[in-house]
Amino acid sequence: MSRNKGFTLVELTLAMAFISMLLLAIALLTIQISSIYNKGITLREVDQAGQLISSDIQRTLNTAINTTVNQVDDRAGGGRFCIGTTVYAWNYGKAIVDDSKFNQYADGHDGDIRLSKFQSEGDDYCTPDGSGVYLPVPNDAPELLSLGDRNLALQSMSYDEPPVELEGGQTLYSVHFVLGTNTTEVINGEGCVAPKSRVDDEYCAVNQFNFVARAGNKSAWQEN
Repeated sequence: MSRNKGFTLVELTLAMAFISMLLLAIALLTIQISSIYNKGITLREVDQAGQLISSDIQRTLNTAINTTVNQVDDRAGGGRFCIGTTVYAWNYGKAIVDDSKFNQYADGHDGDIRLSKFQSEGDDYCTPDGSGVYLPVPNDAPELLSLGDRNLALQSMSYDEPPVELEGGQTLYSVHFVLGTNTTEVINGEGCVAPKSRVDDEYCAVNQFNFVARAGNKSAWQEN
């Protein structure tokens, strides 16, 4: 008597269903891991750029002696710090894509100003002329904040008026800024809005940075 060996149709169906579920679970797990990885890269890039900016400005303030530190803040476009002979100039994220942005290069420069640092005698770049116009940023001004993989931009920058002068004429300055990705449709300037998609969540990160720096002898902030 012959016996036919093999799988029944029900067994094959169950096996295929199991394999399909297993493949689906692997695919979902891979997507989840990829999402966590991309979010981590985004957060790390924002944090590293913020630490670099904080260290640079802090170092400049620490070496500022017998100087006046001026701030210009065009809240619609950007701002500037003039610390002795050092000038920081930036556009806020919402102004980078705007042709009328505040910190225009002198001429002929291809690109946007995110955060430039350059040297200047006096505080000419933080003092407007008789018409209220500020000097344009030089074409060769280097960028502290590069475009990067996540399109980073400053969202705000401010400081606290020093309450008292320390012994020896030194002053403590408290500086605050918000840095993040510049996908304007998914941020509100202070943080990421509720993501509409997984990609929005992966590539959106906003962080606040605060630091205190001790400036040299008889320094003062003057806001214009």
